[in-house]
Amino acid sequence: MLLVSVFVCVTEEMNMRSLARRSGCPGIRVRVPVVEGLEGRTLLSRPTISAATETNPPPTNIQFGVPAFFAVEHHALQVRLGSVNNPDPWTPTALNTPPVTFVTTIRWGDGKTSTQSVTTDGPSIAITETHTYARPGKFTVRVSVTLNGAPFASEISTAMVEQESSHDFDGVGHSQAAVFRPSTDQWFIGGHAQPITYGGPGDIAVPGDYNGSGTTQLAVFRPSTDQWFIAGQANPITFGGPGDIPVPGDYDGVGHTELAVFRPSTDQWFIAGHAAPITYGGQGDIPVPADYDGVMHTELAVFRPSTDQWFIAGHANSITYGGKGDIPVPGDYTGLGQDEFAVFHPSTAQWFVAGFADPLFTYGATNLIDVPVESTMGSLVVMGLLKKTSS
Repeated sequence: MLLVSVFVCVTEEMNMRSLARRSGCPGIRVRVPVVEGLEGRTLLSRPTISAATETNPPPTNIQFGVPAFFAVEHHALQVRLGSVNNPDPWTPTALNTPPVTFVTTIRWGDGKTSTQSVTTDGPSIAITETHTYARPGKFTVRVSVTLNGAPFASEISTAMVEQESSHDFDGVGHSQAAVFRPSTDQWFIGGHAQPITYGGPGDIAVPGDYNGSGTTQLAVFRPSTDQWFIAGQANPITFGGPGDIPVPGDYDGVGHTELAVFRPSTDQWFIAGHAAPITYGGQGDIPVPADYDGVMHTELAVFRPSTDQWFIAGHANSITYGGKGDIPVPGDYTGLGQDEFAVFHPSTAQWFVAGFADPLFTYGATNLIDVPVESTMGSLVVMGLLKKTSS
């Protein structure tokens, strides 16, 4: 698949998989996929318009420059889908040319529709609109245009809506470094001047976007009662059983974090709303679910501390990353639009991300006084539920 650049305008910062630059608008370049077999053609020229939905416009009446575009769930995107030429514009030699009315209807593929009407005697109009998708996925966007009430042109585009970053507490478009201090129930979040206190003795930090708002909420899991406490919700939710490890994620691509637990004794994953558990992993493995492939939902995955191997469901081979005593902390730290392999080194509080020779940053207290919220492994060690290996 080829990637080409087109120009769009965004209303807020997007993740780097969608944007090659964050330099303001206009002139932001977005990578868009081009279907195999189009090599050598003018990729941004007008695609063919179906004669069945078009009433005799000349070929130049509509130019669609975005055959596909990327967006991120819960983040507003303003995209220029193309432009339409006025077949009879005003000119100095045609002073009595009446204005025409274009009505553009955009069906975004998620059940929502936008309509705009423009009356003009100018040479063309731009088809530009803002939309926010509530869930990740691939959506067919249908654009139709009428001229003075009669069908004039139509075209189809595709929206590839990505899952938002795994732990984005402030809506910044990427994962933020964050640690939880079990001894005081304090949360320290990168960029925040002061910690936030939330939780109780023995709780495990399980942040997530449980309400689909687009930002990560503080939350804790209480192993003694199998209760989930989510900031902003009046009552806890009970889900799980004795010995279960909380593994929240958006496994079904529904646009919000789902409750889920991993049962080490049987290597079973229990996801709220699923009729049956899924078995994946092996003895001693640590669950590290994340969207490693940019597939817009959380994938089952485990980390094997004895060998520093990462096993991802659907992958033929494992990946080795990390060292003795490291804690796996997958996340989208660089805004790629997919989660990256990363580890936290407890003795130095350094965060190492695959692809970087040096630590990406140092954050938190050393020796597991603070535990990274991107993984439950640190909390389990502190609670004595998992044997600590030397670091």
